Amino acid sequence: MPDDRADEVRAAFRARAAGRPVSEIADRLAMTTSGVRHLLANRVYLGELRVGEHVNEAAHEPLVTRDEWEAAQVRVARPARSPRARDREPALLSGIARCAACGHALIPGMSGRSRTYGCAVRHSGVRCPGPTTITRARLDEHVVAISLGELARLRVEAVRDDRDVDGARARLADAEADLRGYLEATAGLGVDPGALAAGALERQRRVDEARDGLRRLLAVRPVVPGVGDGAEAWGRLDGHGRALLLRALLEVVVVRSAGRGGRGARVPVEERVRVVAYGTGLFDRAPFERAHEPAGLRPILWPDLDDPGVLRAPVGE
Repeated sequence: MPDDRADEVRAAFRARAAGRPVSEIADRLAMTTSGVRHLLANRVYLGELRVGEHVNEAAHEPLVTRDEWEAAQVRVARPARSPRARDREPALLSGIARCAACGHALIPGMSGRSRTYGCAVRHSGVRCPGPTTITRARLDEHVVAISLGELARLRVEAVRDDRDVDGARARLADAEADLRGYLEATAGLGVDPGALAAGALERQRRVDEARDGLRRLLAVRPVVPGVGDGAEAWGRLDGHGRALLLRALLEVVVVRSAGRGGRGARVPVEERVRVVAYGTGLFDRAPFERAHEPAGLRPILWPDLDDPGVLRAPVGE
């Protein structure tokens, strides 16, 4: 990267971490959007050089810090969407809202003319014992009200307390070192490849979890303006930025069925929904992310409103 463009690249990472659209960054750099995504995902800007399986993590002076790179990745990595889907407002709680009876993510869909979140009912051939469906606008409104109240507490001083970030950074470094050490120690030992692969996969899972934890902390921090609070930043984010901010703030939104013979609209949303802060430990996402092993049914323990980590709407809402 020529020196005269180094500042532009640094600014691109910071802009994306702050939730700016890729299209806007592409215009600034006179690049295509796909080119910008490739740039932001390129680890060469961390000072790394990769040749095949070989990695030199200190090949040259990094252009951005690890925190800047990781914060940008939260907003770079997202599932590919069809052209038609890009024209629609994204479902705000995709991947966050889950069925209390089976633990699986609620799927955005339609019921008549209403947009909904609903349980798929059957998961790997097993039927959910209490599938739930809820109107998307109703759930979004409830969760956003609670989240804005929580964000209003995240003043800059609290969000930029580096102790949590330092701890997450250290956990990631330890996990990466453990994985490297394992691979180096087992190379050429002639041990059963299956046993080695299992050990490597477990260590890689720890790396992924540690990286996800760091990225979540960094994801909240950059969108908070220099003055004011996270609730004020909310208004400046697009739909995808808001969804990503909620992923950094919330661990899970648990939704249970309205019950037999009752329509969902007749049951107060507060009785059907629990909003849980990230880091509470109520919900383990890992079993649902193992492609080689069906998650089956994993009911989520229904928490009380007074339980630690359960968020509720501010008084007066």
